Amino acid sequence: MSETIDSIHTACKNCIFAEYNDMTQVGCHLHYIEKYKQKGIQILEAYDEEKEFYIVNNKKCLGYRENSWLKKRKLDNLCLGEQIAYFKLRNHLHYMAVVNLKTFDEKDLNDLATELKSLVIKPKKIVFIRHQQAGPEYGYDKIQALIDKSQLDCKWRIQTMLVDKSYMNILHEVATANKKYRFVLSVENPTKNLNQLVETGNNIVYNELDSFIVVTNTNKSALLFSASNYRYSLLIENKCILTTDSYHTII
Repeated sequence: MSETIDSIHTACKNCIFAEYNDMTQVGCHLHYIEKYKQKGIQILEAYDEEKEFYIVNNKKCLGYRENSWLKKRKLDNLCLGEQIAYFKLRNHLHYMAVVNLKTFDEKDLNDLATELKSLVIKPKKIVFIRHQQAGPEYGYDKIQALIDKSQLDCKWRIQTMLVDKSYMNILHEVATANKKYRFVLSVENPTKNLNQLVETGNNIVYNELDSFIVVTNTNKSALLFSASNYRYSLLIENKCILTTDSYHTII
């Protein structure tokens, strides 16, 4: 094999979704190999003393799973079709939501509950930002009622700002302190169609097998961004993707 394997890659050899003819891989049951090829991702052919298999070069494959994944979830007795259905049902954006309550009145709060309830892909955590020196003083009971109305089952907390800070600085602190979340949904002002933002981002990553930096609505009242790209751009390139329009996909 003359091609160079990048330090970031995925060898399909032990993936449960790799399709084999005898000991030779001929495809992917998720059809990811074909999709990666269409996106211009380099697919290498490799072999060892056991199998001939593909390597997705310069990328971590979203579909790679080993037998341990099946056993941990007690899926090893299911047929392949059922295993694929289980994978697709749960393989989607894992994100944290940050809501700036500064300009939310009671009606906006009720509308937000409706928006959150409409989300097909739910957040794993929500951080509500209160401003002591400005905006309404929504207490724990009020936010708990919002969560109940939204029918969400996720972690949440209220962050009260004792000093006046810009929302951009607050968002930076929250995104930096919660590094396990790959994506962040930021709601700066009352808005609608949050589900469209999340579904757009999810479709780009998990259906098109592509990537995005920021997806936003037209007035930027809400945006979904890649937390890893955000941190990388700040630390390495000294650029803030949230304030640079060229990084934004507007829907």
